[in-house]
Amino acid sequence: MIIHPEGEGDGDGHISVYLAIIEKRAVWEVNASFSFLIFDQIHDNYNVMKGMERRFRNIKTEWGFSKCISHETFKDPSNGYLVNDKCIFGVDVYVIKKQGIGECMSLMNGTRVYNHEWKITEFTKLKKKVYYSEEFTVEDYKWKLSLYPTGDIGQNGKNISVFLESVDAKGFDRQKRVKAKFSISLKNWIGDEHHKKSGGLNWYSVAANSWGWSSFMGCRELNDPKNGFLIEDCCIVEAEGMGWPGPAWIGSVLVPVVSALVITVLGMGRTRGKSRLAWTWSRKMIIHPEGEGDGDGHISVYLAIIEKSAVWEVNASFSFLIFDQIHDNYNVMKGMERRFRNIKNEWGFSKCISHKTFKDPSNGYLGNDKCVFGVDVYVIKNQGIGNFRYILQVTSDKMVRTSPSFLNQFDAEGFDRQKRVQANFSISLKNQIGDEHHKKSDNIANWYSAATKGWGWSSFMPCCELNDPKKGFLIEDCCIVEAEVSVVRVVNCLT
Repeated sequence: MIIHPEGEGDGDGHISVYLAIIEKRAVWEVNASFSFLIFDQIHDNYNVMKGMERRFRNIKTEWGFSKCISHETFKDPSNGYLVNDKCIFGVDVYVIKKQGIGECMSLMNGTRVYNHEWKITEFTKLKKKVYYSEEFTVEDYKWKLSLYPTGDIGQNGKNISVFLESVDAKGFDRQKRVKAKFSISLKNWIGDEHHKKSGGLNWYSVAANSWGWSSFMGCRELNDPKNGFLIEDCCIVEAEGMGWPGPAWIGSVLVPVVSALVITVLGMGRTRGKSRLAWTWSRKMIIHPEGEGDGDGHISVYLAIIEKSAVWEVNASFSFLIFDQIHDNYNVMKGMERRFRNIKNEWGFSKCISHKTFKDPSNGYLGNDKCVFGVDVYVIKNQGIGNFRYILQVTSDKMVRTSPSFLNQFDAEGFDRQKRVQANFSISLKNQIGDEHHKKSDNIANWYSAATKGWGWSSFMPCCELNDPKKGFLIEDCCIVEAEVSVVRVVNCLT
C-alpha cells in the first residue's frame, strides 16, 4: 500500500491510497479486485473507503485513488478513524487471474559504433588449438573473441578461424536470446586494405553462444609478409558492431532493430462458439516496426502458426490488439479470418497501424517508450453436420486412368430395409499450394439405405492430374480429401 496523507496529484484535501504489486519477472500480469479499508476504532470494524478491479502488469504496477477519503471525513471524531493520533488502513485483495504472458523484447539504440581491438603477439609460436581475447562489455553484455591459429574442425591448417562469443549466453534461460550484428577485421599494418568479414543479424542463446567464420583467412595469405597482416609476428583482430547487441528478448517475435522500445506480445488462443478447443499449435507474432513490403509509414504485424507435421490446416479468426495505457484497455487494430496451412503459415497486415497514430500521445499506445501488442485468436472448428457416421472411400491405382471417390454411410448396413437417410454432400480434393480445390457436388440429395450405402464419382479426378506436382493436390506423397455433409431427412420403418 502507498499512502499520501496530504494527497497526490489532484487529491488536494484528501488522503491518496494506492496498491502496488512488486514482481521481478520481465513480463507478468495479475487481474485483481481490491478494496481499501479504514478501521473504525469506536465500533471496532473496518469500513470500505473505495474499491476497483484492475489489471496489474509490468508496465502498470500501481492502481488506486488520489481522492480516497477526505481530510474532513478522516478527522471527524464521530467516525472513529483517527483516535489518539493513530489510524489503521487496510486493503482487501482478490486475485482473479495471475499468469505470465507472451514474450518480452528490448531494443537497443542502434546509433553507436562499438569497437574492440585484440593484439596478438608471437603468433607463429601459438601452439594451443584456440585462444581467447580479454572480455569486453557492450550494453551490459559481455563478449570475447576466439581465434583458432590453424583453424577449427575441418580446416586442417589451411585457414584461421575467428568467432565472436557471448560470455553471458551459457547462463541464459533457454528462451532468452540476444541478437547481434557485427564484423570482424584482421588489420593491415602497411595499408588500408584490411581483411574484413561482416555477418547478418545473428542470435546468441544458450544453445548457440558463438558466431563467426571457420574459413576467416588462409594461413598462407596471413603469413605472407607482403600482405601486411602479420608484421614482426604480431597481428590485430578487431570486432565492430553497430548498436549491438541489438535486441535481447524472450520469445519468438521477429522485429528489426529500429529504436529504443520494449514490446510485450500477448497471445490469447481460444475457439469460437460454445465448444472450447485446446490450442495445440505453436504461434508467434511477427512485428516490423518500420513496415514491411508496401507498409512504409506503418507498423506491419503478422500471425504465424508453427507446426512440424508435413500437412496440416487450421482455420482461424484473429485480431491484432494494441494496449491503450491511458484508459487501460485493448483496442483492435485489424482482424481477419484465414486458413493457415503448411505452405501458407503466416497472415497479417503490412499496414496494421500508422506511425502517426501509434506515436500520437493522446492514443496512449506509446507511453514511457513502451507499448503492448496482442493477438486474439479463435480457432474455427471444422465438423461434419448431422448425427450419422460417414466414411470416405478413395481408390487410387497406377493402372487406372481416374481416381474414384465415394461417401459411404457407415450405419447403413444396420438399417431396417425401409429406413433411409437423405443427404446433400460435396467431396473436395484440397489444393495444398493454392485455393483452387477440386470439388464435386450433386444438385440433388441422395438416399442412403441398406441397399445403397455409397454415393460418389467413379471418375472423380484423372490420375495424371492428381500425380502432377504442379497441380498441388499430391504433395510429399500426401493428399487431403474433404467431405461436406448435410443430412436432409430420415425415413424410418412405419408399423
